[in-house]
Amino acid sequence: MLNKKQTYDIAFTLDERLPFSQACFVAFQHVLAVLIPIVAPIVVICNALHFDIQTTSYIVSMNLIFSGIGTFIQAKRIRNIGSGLLSVQGTSSAFIIPLIIAGREGGLPLIFGLCFLGALFQVAASFLLRFTRKIFPPLVVGILVTIIGISLIKISIFDCLNEGNFVSNPTKNLLLAFIVVFTIAVSYVAKNKYFRACSIIIAIGIGYLMSFLLGISDYHQLHNTLNGVPIFNFPMIFRFGFNLRFTHLIPIILIYLLTVIESIGDLTATSLISQEPIVGKIYSNRIFGGVLGSGINSIFVSIFGGFPLTTFAQNNGIIQITGVASRYIGVFIAVILILCGLFPALSAFLSLMPKPVLGGVTLVMFGTIAAYGIKIISLGEINQRELIIMALSFGLGFSLTFYPEILNYFPRSIQEIFSSSITIGGMTAVLLNLILPK
Repeated sequence: MLNKKQTYDIAFTLDERLPFSQACFVAFQHVLAVLIPIVAPIVVICNALHFDIQTTSYIVSMNLIFSGIGTFIQAKRIRNIGSGLLSVQGTSSAFIIPLIIAGREGGLPLIFGLCFLGALFQVAASFLLRFTRKIFPPLVVGILVTIIGISLIKISIFDCLNEGNFVSNPTKNLLLAFIVVFTIAVSYVAKNKYFRACSIIIAIGIGYLMSFLLGISDYHQLHNTLNGVPIFNFPMIFRFGFNLRFTHLIPIILIYLLTVIESIGDLTATSLISQEPIVGKIYSNRIFGGVLGSGINSIFVSIFGGFPLTTFAQNNGIIQITGVASRYIGVFIAVILILCGLFPALSAFLSLMPKPVLGGVTLVMFGTIAAYGIKIISLGEINQRELIIMALSFGLGFSLTFYPEILNYFPRSIQEIFSSSITIGGMTAVLLNLILPK
C-alpha cells in the first residue's frame, strides 16, 4: 500500500532538464531495466505458436517501437493524452495465455483483431475509472494477477526443459536454467543498486555464454540466422491480416480492464516517487491521461502488428536509484526504444534466446507476478466473504490448468469462451464480488 507521507530523495524533479550526456546515461539505465520484460512475453508467445524468426523479430520490433512512442506520449502529455510522468510503456505478460489460445485457433489475424477490439474497451474504461475500480477492487485484481502468474509458470518449465527439441539434453537444459535463475537471485539481492537494476540483463548474458559452452547453442547457426534478418523493420498496417471471434474476446477484455487497474497503481507510485500529488485534480487528470494514452497506444500497436502494451513498474525503481524523476528523460528512452525496434538485429538476437535461458528468466518474472498478486490480496481485510471468493476463483480457475480436458464435456462455443483459467477464475472473482453481500 502506498504511503502518502513517504518521501523520496529526488535530485531532478518532474519538469527539470538534465545535461545531454547525463540524460542519455539515465535513459540507458531505464532501457536496460525494461528491455527484457518488453521482449520476453513476445518470445514466449511466438515460441508457443512456432513462428519463424522473421515474424518474431518483426513483432518484437513493433513492440519496441510502440513502447517508445507510448513512453514519449506519457512523458510529453499531448493535450489530455498521457500522464506527464516518467512512465515507460512495455509488453504486458498478462495476455500471454489468451493470445496463445487465440493464435492456435486463428493465427495472428485473430490475435491482432482481438487486441484491437480489446484496446477499445481500455480506452472506454479511462472515462469510467470509478466504475472500473468498483468491478476490480484489490481482492479481484490480486486473484487475477495470481492466477495469471501461476498459470504462466507451466510455460516457463517447458522452456527450461527445452520441450519439443528431441536432440537436447534435459540435464544440461535444467542446469542452464538454474544458472540463469541463480544469477538473477544473486544480482537482485546485491548491495550495489545498479547491479541489482540490471539483474536480468546480466543473467541473460551469462546464460548465452553458458549455452555455447554447454553445446546447447551453436554460434555458426546463430550467426547464419541473424544474417537472414532484414537490416530495417518498417511498420506495416495489418501486415498479418485482421480477424475476430467474439467467443475469444472475454479473457482479452478482462485483462485489458485489469491493466487499467495496474496502470493506476503504477502511475500513482510514479507520482509519489516524483514528489507529485496523489490526490486531487492534478492527480486525477494524470491517471485519466495515462490510462487513455496506454489504450490508444495499444490500438495502434495492434494495427501495426504488435502485442498489447501497458505501463511498467520497473522504471519506478530506476527513478529511486538515480534520483531523476524528470519526464524529459522519457523522450530519450523513447528514442532508444524506437531505434532498437527499427534496426532489428537486437530484437532478432533476443528472439533467438536459448529456451532454457528464456525459461529461467520467465520463471522468475512469472513467479514475481504471482507473488505480487498475493501481495495485492493481502492489502485488504480477509474475512469469510473474501475467503470464499478466493477459494472458488482459485478452485475453478486452476481446475482448467491442471485438467484442461474437462472442457471436452462442453459444447464448442463454451470451450472457446472458457478456454483459459484466467477467464474462469477472473469471471468467478468479479461476479462473486458483485453478488455476495459485504
